[in-house]
Amino acid sequence: MFMRREPPSATQRRRSAAADVYQGPILTSSVPLAQQRPEHNRGAIIGTFNLSGAVGILVASVAGGWLFDHWREPGPFVAFGVLAFGMMGAAVLVNRRHHLRKH
Repeated sequence: MFMRREPPSATQRRRSAAADVYQGPILTSSVPLAQQRPEHNRGAIIGTFNLSGAVGILVASVAGGWLFDHWREPGPFVAFGVLAFGMMGAAVLVNRRHHLRKH
């Protein structure tokens, strides 16, 4: 019923591969999180982790849609690129502070 008659194009294959690469860490990040917690709390911890991820996706979708409609079409990509770059900078600062405290 939903089978394609023609093979996917190179662009479609690249997009599919990129989606797989980005979804992998999201799906596997709850495993180490759960392994480091007491067994009686694991379900609540994984549930909270997934709920916060779902809320983040909803908020990002609304914000991206608003930027697309009210600012410019590439607005969501620019905004989330800036946010990702900021998070990378914050991670570098936290890593440096952690290594300074160790020594």
